[in-house]
Amino acid sequence: MRERRRAVLQLLGAGLSVGVSGCSTFSKYGLDGAKNPTTESVTGKRKTTIDDRVTESTISEQTTTSESIDAPPSVYQSVSIPDKPSKYQYPMMGDGDAPVTATVYGAWKCPYTQNFVLEDMTSIIEQYVEPGNVALEFRAVAYEDGEGFHGPDEPRAARAGLAVWHFDPTSYWSYFGYLFQNQQSFDGWATIKRLLRFAKKAGVRHRDRIESEIESGSYQSQIEETMSRVQKIPIPAVPRVVVDGTVTVPTVAPERTRTQLERALEQASNSNGGTTTKGSGMTTTTSHSSSA
Repeated sequence: MRERRRAVLQLLGAGLSVGVSGCSTFSKYGLDGAKNPTTESVTGKRKTTIDDRVTESTISEQTTTSESIDAPPSVYQSVSIPDKPSKYQYPMMGDGDAPVTATVYGAWKCPYTQNFVLEDMTSIIEQYVEPGNVALEFRAVAYEDGEGFHGPDEPRAARAGLAVWHFDPTSYWSYFGYLFQNQQSFDGWATIKRLLRFAKKAGVRHRDRIESEIESGSYQSQIEETMSRVQKIPIPAVPRVVVDGTVTVPTVAPERTRTQLERALEQASNSNGGTTTKGSGMTTTTSHSSSA
């Protein structure tokens, strides 16, 4: 409870949009999912191209080289990924043949997402992902009404995550863990320098190419496709867990998220004649930790 109160105060201090169930993703929908027809679409072509492509010299940055970096929960440094990760446009953990796929919608700078990632998500991984029953996808929400969610650097963080997944998927979840373990929500936090420092700590390779991808604005189409899905479902705030169109709020009612997974597994079992046994087609994530 103390940690959640601290997260709310952190958001309010930064002037961010909050609700009892998480960080609001965009004001087109209220916290109850009801549509507000007076708000412009998030995916309007003009708005979604206005993001963090401002040079970093225009953003106040705290010194990064002297910042300590805390290690994330160990599960993020050992979790498995599908044996053909290039088949997946978005980060995926677990067995590619798992009977159930769950999608986590979150934001790199959202303290509520951080709370979920560092607490309940770890137990979901241990209980459902590691045995091979659930594959878990992560979708980063980067915009709020077409502007950078939590600041103009949120889209940069979203691009960086996708770049890491595409260039070094075996290190992605370690990078994911390091970012959320050390997350801050102030404007300008997700600088390229800081993101690459986390990547180095997580043992991510091809960092020069990743830096080039971040700077060039790559993966915008994937980010916009995620925002389209956020509107369609709809998802009024993050984090959210979606399975077969069913949405749960893991930071408010984690037991409902587990019930959601259990029901999906039961349905998969029934459709498969009472079994959810799968093959062992998984690649183990390796963490090539290096000093900062």
